[in-house]
Amino acid sequence: MRSHAEGLDAKAGVVLGFAGVLVGLGATASELVARSFLCQAGLALATGSAVLAAAAFIPQSYPVLAARALRDKYLAESEDSTSLALLDTEIAMIGETSGLVRRKGRYLKGAVGCLAGAAAFVVIGTLIAGGQGNAGKPATPATPATRPAQARHPARAITLQPPRTSPVPARS
Repeated sequence: MRSHAEGLDAKAGVVLGFAGVLVGLGATASELVARSFLCQAGLALATGSAVLAAAAFIPQSYPVLAARALRDKYLAESEDSTSLALLDTEIAMIGETSGLVRRKGRYLKGAVGCLAGAAAFVVIGTLIAGGQGNAGKPATPATPATRPAQARHPARAITLQPPRTSPVPARS
């Protein structure tokens, strides 16, 4: 049971990380995308996914057998009654542990579902809100005023002078 619980903890950590990345990307999205209802719904689902994954990731205390107390209590008892008491205790411990593991599994299943929905909403919302950019539009050539090299380094810009039409007068 414990190895299953540890596996669920590892998966919850991965889901929590992905949900955090999705929320972070959505929070820094462009204004056009951030105003999209689908993107905001996706961010809400991603936040819900993070909360559920964190709930599944919270460490739990699992019941353990106290060997010293068992020895002290059943030292003078018969072997049959000690075996029966030990079996009953193990059954109760397994029942309690399986309840904790089932709850972790439900939280994780909800977190994965929310994360999948969040990713779908954010992608669809981004595409609808204008995430395609210049798709299907012809590219416009850069004008001299908008060229990055001239904007950053105006001293390096090359300017062409028109040719002189008259000869230079001679000095006397």
